Amino acid sequence: MDTAVLLNIVPNRYRQLKLDALDEYFAMARGYQGDKGDVKALPMKKWFNTNYHYIVPEIDDDTEVLLVGSKPFDEYVEAKNCGIETKSAIIGAFTFLKAC
Repeated sequence: MDTAVLLNIVPNRYRQLKLDALDEYFAMARGYQGDKGDVKALPMKKWFNTNYHYIVPEIDDDTEVLLVGSKPFDEYVEAKNCGIETKSAIIGAFTFLKAC
């Protein structure tokens, strides 16, 4: 879900709620019922045959894929400032689209 939000891949039904960024993120993960509307959470799927699950991103027909955040870069800088040398790992386009 972090990758979807980073790339502006947020289904319209969540955008139409006009929530702030964090509330929109939680609406996608857990659903939202409130004065601004009622939407279900994005579906979850098992990670291979384990007990781990991931939230399945959805791409609308009119979604414009573009980088809208800096979370992985910010986290890298934060780790470096703490004296931690790290390598970032972001899933590739094929893996991400296959998950959708």
